[in-house]
Amino acid sequence: MKVVYFSKADNILFKEAKMEGKLKSVELLNREDSSILQEKTLRLHVIFMLIVVLFCIVYTGVDLFLGQYLQAAITFSTILFTGVTYWLYKLKHYFISKVWNMIVLTLIIQLLVIQTGIDSYVFIYFIPLLMGNLFIFQGKEAKTGYIFLAVDAIFMINSMLFLDEMTALPKMDPDLARIDGFMNLVGVSIICIAETFFIVKVTDGIHRKLTQRTLTLNLKNEQLLSTLYTRDRMMSVLSHDLRSPIASLDSAAEILQTDGIEPEMQKAILGQFKGRTSSVLDLIDKLLLWTRAQTNNIEYTERELTLSEIEDVVKNICSLSNVEKNIQFQVNFGLTANSRVLGDMDMLETVFRNLISNAAKYSKENGEVQITAQQTPQGWCFRVIDFGVGMTSEFLRKLNSGNVLSTKGTMNEIGHGLGLQLVNDFLVKHNSNLLVTSIEGKGSEFYFYLKAA
Repeated sequence: MKVVYFSKADNILFKEAKMEGKLKSVELLNREDSSILQEKTLRLHVIFMLIVVLFCIVYTGVDLFLGQYLQAAITFSTILFTGVTYWLYKLKHYFISKVWNMIVLTLIIQLLVIQTGIDSYVFIYFIPLLMGNLFIFQGKEAKTGYIFLAVDAIFMINSMLFLDEMTALPKMDPDLARIDGFMNLVGVSIICIAETFFIVKVTDGIHRKLTQRTLTLNLKNEQLLSTLYTRDRMMSVLSHDLRSPIASLDSAAEILQTDGIEPEMQKAILGQFKGRTSSVLDLIDKLLLWTRAQTNNIEYTERELTLSEIEDVVKNICSLSNVEKNIQFQVNFGLTANSRVLGDMDMLETVFRNLISNAAKYSKENGEVQITAQQTPQGWCFRVIDFGVGMTSEFLRKLNSGNVLSTKGTMNEIGHGLGLQLVNDFLVKHNSNLLVTSIEGKGSEFYFYLKAA
């Protein structure tokens, strides 16, 4: 049976972790959404002012060329009124600036209709104004935008259908009306195209910013959930695996304080005392290291490592491992000691120490553990093989689900389940993962791949 070992925090997180992360995310989202929406409307407001000014400059010249001096004066006055709009904008009276601009443009377009008549089609300038109202007034200002939208729509429809009946509109020369009407159609088209272009451009920019913001928030949320998850897992391990040995130490201390205890008994108790103390220290060391790994406080420093360097580290670990069982360690890296891999030596030392310790713990007395390296198409494959008790399929399933499993070794060595968690966390930083094959009663094989340098 072959499985990929990995930690799955998502399915084990407590509800409070999700709720905490969700509340903070919602609060941050609301605050930033308001800021981004305001930024969008203000950018469109400024672009709208710029389009109006450029258009009025051009069409003032066109009207002067056509001899329409009154229309040129009205068009040019729009530039002056837009200057007031910009002045209010610079004073940060944003809402007043928008309202003033829309009122002025509405009145000026209506004056141009009255001054030139509907034959010039000048009433169609209400169309870009309607678009502007929809996009400049958003969020809390949307109601104001709808009011302007309704007013401008009424003025436009009234100009087309009823204004000629309500007041005597001037009749332009047919040739001049045709030229003026064509120019107005071209002008409205240019404004609408420019508005649409900038609306799409600004909206696309805001969308990219929102996407980036969402990714950042998701990352922060994952970090928060990971921190809460780490806290809960740490408390679970502490309550389960620290209480038992500490309780044993307490009981041993009471017995040692008893009068008349035999030297042989005292020696046995002290031996157990030492074993329990070493177990607690080992657990605390792994727990602190695992917590640092979970909270990304351990930096991965990649460099080229020769297999001979790794082999020396492995042999040193083996020489210090489980002498009580008289385990025979076979380290075989073949004839490729000068080959190189990419990795972090400190992390790999921790990986091998935990895998070798784990293999020795579940090996029988006078057993054998093999550590090998072999080049494959996927990179260099490192294996730690024992011939001990092996694992059941149910145990493998729980291991693969990310549970912290605590089991005793063949000589009742205490286990706390953090070793393999730590191994996989470090291998993930190497863009690798821990693979396991095991047969109950015959042993287990743990292996992983490193990229060749």
